Amino acid sequence: MIFLGVILCLLIVDMGVDYHFMKKRYTMLDQRVTEVFSRTFPDVKRIVDPLQQMRVKVNEVKTSDIAIPGTNPTNKVLDLLKDISGRIPKSLDVHVSRMVIDQETVRISGKTDTFNTVDSIKSGLELSKYFTGVTISSANLDRTGKRIQFEIKLQRKNRL
Repeated sequence: MIFLGVILCLLIVDMGVDYHFMKKRYTMLDQRVTEVFSRTFPDVKRIVDPLQQMRVKVNEVKTSDIAIPGTNPTNKVLDLLKDISGRIPKSLDVHVSRMVIDQETVRISGKTDTFNTVDSIKSGLELSKYFTGVTISSANLDRTGKRIQFEIKLQRKNRL
């Protein structure tokens, strides 16, 4: 009888400890979601349900007609971004730090692990229907000597 009481107490303590750590992890993840939301949408001051608010904002962007001024109205920024991101393999170690889209070109700057990775990015982007040419503007070792800093220029098609 005492043995069953000890086992029961240990089970209750174990469940309490599990609950405590799960609640702590949930709180931490909730804070991270809120931080990402705040960084992504700095104009939103009142955050109630960040996940739902993020879904609404993404839907607004998807349904809006965001086109690049002076270009074919069927070429929307989101279409270009989707195409570019789909042509850079996820397996590559790439960090894009800057992307500038204008009427004639798209410039992508970032860092990667090797010069071969820069060539792989270029090769993937050359297959895009949105661009007539892809050139590597620069590819150099960064200050640490461990990463390759690159800039790629994409010449846009369908200019008006």
